[in-house]
Amino acid sequence: MIRRQPGAALCTTALAATLAAAPAWAEVRPSDLIRPADAVGFGPGYGRRVTSYELEVGFFTDSNDVQDLFLISPLVRVVQPVRANEVELVWGFSAFSITGPAATDPSREVDQSTVRLANPYLAYHWVWRELPYQVRFGVGLTAPAATLREETADDTLIDLLALTYTQGMYGFHEFYLWAPETMSGVLHADGYLREHFGLVYGGQLKLVNMYGFHDVVNEGYQFAFEAALDVAYELEWARFALRGIYFNFLTSDADDTDQISVEPELRFRLGFADLFARLTMPIDEPAGPAFDEGRVWGAHIGIGSPTERHLPPPPKGK
Repeated sequence: MIRRQPGAALCTTALAATLAAAPAWAEVRPSDLIRPADAVGFGPGYGRRVTSYELEVGFFTDSNDVQDLFLISPLVRVVQPVRANEVELVWGFSAFSITGPAATDPSREVDQSTVRLANPYLAYHWVWRELPYQVRFGVGLTAPAATLREETADDTLIDLLALTYTQGMYGFHEFYLWAPETMSGVLHADGYLREHFGLVYGGQLKLVNMYGFHDVVNEGYQFAFEAALDVAYELEWARFALRGIYFNFLTSDADDTDQISVEPELRFRLGFADLFARLTMPIDEPAGPAFDEGRVWGAHIGIGSPTERHLPPPPKGK
């Protein structure tokens, strides 16, 4: 995320370039709940009591009379059971290219590209699970690997645009993965309920304390939070899920600090693995509305450890 500071020419230029084109973006969604706390399993999609993996690749592209751009972002998630609790690792990168007027000299057309690492995220979750419910509390930390080059102003701006677009492509979910030159401490809580007929619903909350190391973009302490609501329906062979995301960057002095996004997802259970597809659609500014000219959306495909359908028994008398 970009924190503007009055009088900072570089940051002002970066913000103008971002708004002119398209603006700035699981912990656990129903589609991600695949790690059991015991032999039975947990979450909307039960798995086995083993280390679980998930790889997703997000895409975004935009073309207009001014510029053409393309973004691809692979993301890996690994969860290791630790007794009844679990450790989670998330990391990835973003490859971004743009053809159009140079940010520092609009009279000159350039073809620029960059590859930016995400900030690696490591978290520990305390877990309480039974067939009808799940509650988790966790703490996580990122390392500042999402850096900005400073050889030239154009290098810095293209890196900043790449990270900003990537945040938007994920609907600002886990936005701290792409916060430039920033270390974040994350407090996480989630809770989900499961009905005997296959409905799963709940949500999560993330409180993010950040410290930025760039004296123009984001120096000093910052705070943001993310809330998400999830609903999913279980079948033996598939899972349908919908997530709503609300994000607010409370300490930013930007004109628009919050973002609302929605994400439908379909997951197919193949037995040996799960395949899934998800569409991220910001529905308001700054990143949305999705599919409007100069705005952001994200198409995601992925593969993960196999999940299974396990439902609690119906209430007595039914």
